[in-house]
Amino acid sequence: MLGLPSQGRARLTTLVPNRNLKVRFATLNVGTLTGKTKELASFFKRRRVDFICLQETRWTGSKARNIGEGYKLMYVGAKHGRNGVAIAVKEDHLENILEVNRINDRLMSIKVLVEETTLLGGDLNGHIGEANSAFKRVHGGYAYGTLNDAGKVILSRAAAFDLAIANSFFAKKIEHLITYKSGQTSSQIDYILINRAHIGRVTNCKVIPGECVAPQHRIVVMDVLFKRHPKEKPTQIPELTKWWNLKGEKIPEFCERLADLKVDVKSDIDTIWEHLPWHHYYEQLLSLPHLAATQLPGLEVNAGLLPPIHPDKDHAEVKKWSIHPRHGKIKEDTAGRRANGGSH
Repeated sequence: MLGLPSQGRARLTTLVPNRNLKVRFATLNVGTLTGKTKELASFFKRRRVDFICLQETRWTGSKARNIGEGYKLMYVGAKHGRNGVAIAVKEDHLENILEVNRINDRLMSIKVLVEETTLLGGDLNGHIGEANSAFKRVHGGYAYGTLNDAGKVILSRAAAFDLAIANSFFAKKIEHLITYKSGQTSSQIDYILINRAHIGRVTNCKVIPGECVAPQHRIVVMDVLFKRHPKEKPTQIPELTKWWNLKGEKIPEFCERLADLKVDVKSDIDTIWEHLPWHHYYEQLLSLPHLAATQLPGLEVNAGLLPPIHPDKDHAEVKKWSIHPRHGKIKEDTAGRRANGGSH
């Protein structure tokens, strides 16, 4: 029943299932990682972030460690505890990481087993301006602030490598564009870049204000769609009967399991066949002129599911078939087919 028009109709919420995989990338200048790992891990989980680029970690060395909530942190830093960068990865994607390249305390990269796409996230310390007609391909026209010299360098490098500044391709409120705020000072200096050819995969890119994980900087998140590759089904190999293990103490155990059949396992195969429980059914089937003549004990009656068998007619039909002498295949006699007006 469809119901009254005023009640409306029940409709599907999704007409076409989404076969793409949405991955969320982020970048954040944390100021320092000391004493913040648990808080950051909880924040990443709450915001459903998969990959996070972190700057100014101020940790020394180059290692990897779990920070909780299913995230693993790979970092590199200077000896004196200055600068430092890191990349946090959700545990669902750890098996897809092919390479971790720690270049210096300001730059590192990871290679992931996905489609050929380059993403760059970081605190670039430059203002690209609200709009720029000279770099329309990499500047989307939705940004915050006034263009400066550092911003010109960012735009020129992005144009040289054909990387689109994702922050500038989505119209947002001012608070969702500002990445740095301290007192009365506010600016946009943190960016996420992606291949210009793949900007169509980006569904959203914005700043999340109101979080206390970083003192001055705000996290920038970007959602990207990737094609979901179906998992290969494991090949099902039938289990082998390990007859070579039938020796020693296992032989009496095997004989005990066959005791219910009441068969002498030491006899030859012909003797065993004659004493099997179903052997007398097989003998009766061979001796009967047709199955409709009698009913075998223990077998159900044909409840009209199959047509009755007529021995004389079937015997005549069998004679129409012969084995092809060359290919060894059963082939119907052509003369018999013509006599019966076609094939069966």
